[in-house]
Amino acid sequence: MQHDIAVVRSGFSFLELVKRLFSQWESIIQISWEVNFLVYIRRQISNINVILFGLLVFVGLFVAAPSVKAAVTTGDLLITEMVIRSADDKGENGELYRYIELYNNTDKPIDLSKQKIYYYYEVKDKPWSNSKIDKVDITDRDQNVMGLDGQVKPKMFIQPHSTKIVWIYVPKDESVNKVVSELNTLYDSQLTDDDVVYAFHKGFSYVSQRYIAIVGPGGDKDKDRYSFVRYNGDNRDVKNCSDVEGTNMCDFYKGQSVIYYYPDNGLNPESREMERRDPESFNRRPTPGKLRSGQVPGQPEAVTFRNEVSEPLILQLGIRTAHFKGKEQKLEVAPVLDGNTTMVPFRFIGEALGATVGWDQAKQKVTLALNNKSVILFINNEEADVDGKKISLENAPKIIDGNTMVPLRFVGESLNQYVMYEAATKRITLVPLKKLAPSTGSD
Repeated sequence: MQHDIAVVRSGFSFLELVKRLFSQWESIIQISWEVNFLVYIRRQISNINVILFGLLVFVGLFVAAPSVKAAVTTGDLLITEMVIRSADDKGENGELYRYIELYNNTDKPIDLSKQKIYYYYEVKDKPWSNSKIDKVDITDRDQNVMGLDGQVKPKMFIQPHSTKIVWIYVPKDESVNKVVSELNTLYDSQLTDDDVVYAFHKGFSYVSQRYIAIVGPGGDKDKDRYSFVRYNGDNRDVKNCSDVEGTNMCDFYKGQSVIYYYPDNGLNPESREMERRDPESFNRRPTPGKLRSGQVPGQPEAVTFRNEVSEPLILQLGIRTAHFKGKEQKLEVAPVLDGNTTMVPFRFIGEALGATVGWDQAKQKVTLALNNKSVILFINNEEADVDGKKISLENAPKIIDGNTMVPLRFVGESLNQYVMYEAATKRITLVPLKKLAPSTGSD
């Protein structure tokens, strides 16, 4: 009752008071809604900005990030023999003739300057995955893989289905400065300087279980590992051995090698490990540059490889200068692109490769002959003749500015050349696929 009297005295009825309070509340709600809506909009704009920024960062990373090199093909390079503890000559100190023998199990040359030797020195169940590693470059004796012409030295390439010797030098060996002729004397081999490349390392353990791998340019110990070998033990329980006759013998004594075989069922996809076979692998007489019967795929007989170094021919799109045998040579006209085909002057490419070249004006016919290979082409004709077989061309030979131009890759590969093209530099390299001179023999 007192409340009602107070309301009446103030000049407002209860109903009017409720209406006024409701009106004020409604105004507050309206203002609050408007403020909250603006805050909401601002927040959404901020969120959109964050999302857009994130998308820009993601796209930027995707575009700017360098492409990851594809993993190597397992088994392209095989480790086929190792001398870990060499004999000395003439009573000299040090073990100066250690080496790793590599085999190119492909149909193309491989640049060894881009590969590495991985030395695993911690005994593990799966050492290829979790052992500690030394990564060792493959280089030349002067530790320089580049020639005077600014290109990788031809000797750094291992030719298809052939071997290359990696001579392991430690610091104390460098001052002695042994040469290939002395290595030949010790091992009764016939290697030339072009058969040998070098790796500089502090040295491998003799009487412990250790592991070696050959790894490709990407450097990933799993994806880029061509092949893997071990010596002195098959599991982590065998950590040490004796390098003299008796119990728990090592795989080799001083001056002996270990021979590795490609498994009959292929390399294990996880380990990629070459086999040691008993007794064929252990305590062997070193034979650098020679493969035993059945040691690699498609090799039924023992073979000694006498490699000829392959001098690359290097050209560049739009440039009239070529590099061959360490010298610059001028072309009549620079290599050009015709669609996706590189065209070059036929006489230059033929003579540079050592081919006999011919031109029949009446028939508009080009002929090239090299090592019992014959290639015949006709101007503006997309059909060629290789050793009597008709072959279709993507682009026909043609006359450009008075010069007879032929498709480079087709001519090169038809004459047994390996052709490489580098898009970034527009450089074309041709390397002869030399046929090796094998000689059979026993261990």
